[in-house]
Parts: sequence; structure tokens; C-alpha cells
Amino acid sequence: MRTVYYALLMALCIGVIGCAAHPKKGAEERADDTAITSRIRAKLANDATLHLFRINVDSRQGIVTLSGTLPSEDRKRRAAEIAAGVAGVRQVENLLRVGQMRRPDRFEDAVIASKITSRLIQNPMTHALAIDVEAEKGKVILSGRVQSEREKKEAERIARNTSGVLSVENQLEILE
Repeated sequence: MRTVYYALLMALCIGVIGCAAHPKKGAEERADDTAITSRIRAKLANDATLHLFRINVDSRQGIVTLSGTLPSEDRKRRAAEIAAGVAGVRQVENLLRVGQMRRPDRFEDAVIASKITSRLIQNPMTHALAIDVEAEKGKVILSGRVQSEREKKEAERIARNTSGVLSVENQLEILE
């Protein structure tokens, strides 16, 4: 009888210890997932091609789900690459859609135009040129006059590589 009693007592202790250990594991997993989500959001926010877009990030047991809408397949791939590169990520479910974006507001357009103008001024090839930059809903229009095809292409390259730009219309004229 005593043996049965000790066996039951031992089984009860093992069960209690097992139950007590399990919630701790769940709390640790939730903490890890929270840290993973935070690291991914920070990296997306610091990426020049993605920081203007709202990307939803969720992590459960190291499986990360990305959702939202982006303007191109390249940006969708980039977001998945960033998420996959974060420590603790076991898998990325990329549910990001490529399609029509919400329209950037006037403030975002002003920031885009300002960034492009600043970069044109800082570039030795385009700093002395009279290039007008207009931005509306992420679409940039370059106008004015340049000395060569090379300057025209450089101005367009600068505009295209500026975060928030969805398209560039290059109306620059080459002086003869």
C-alpha cells in the first residue's frame, strides 16, 4: 500500500512540475515572438525602399506573417528577405499583395520632392542644373534643361532611387 501511495505522490509531483514548466515555455515563446516582430518592424522602417509603406508583421513560434500592400514584386521580395534575415525566424509567410497603394498625401509628396532636390544639389553632375521637381501621389516629374543625355539620365536615376517614388516622368530637355 505504501508503494502505491508513493507512486501516486510521485506521479502527482511530476504532473505538477510539468504543468508549472509549460506556461513558462509559452511565456518565453511569446517574448521571443514579440522581439522578432519588433526587430523586423525596425528593419523595415529603416529600409529606404520600404519605410513609407505599412507592412503588418506577426510572429508565432518563429513563423512570421507579412501582410499589406506594396507597389511592386521587388519590394514584396525585399520585405520577405529582411524578415527571413532576423534571428529566430524559422519561416516567412509572405501574404503581401502587389497592387494599388493608398495615395501618398501632400506632405509625403513634399518630402519626396525635397529629398530629390537635395540629392540633385549634392551630386556633382547635377548640382548646377536648373531642374524642377514635382511630386504628386508618388509620381515624380522632372522638368528643366540639362547639358547632356548623361545629366538627364543621372537626374532620373537619382529620382528613381529616392524612397517613396512610385514612378518618374523625365521631361528634361537637352540644350543643343
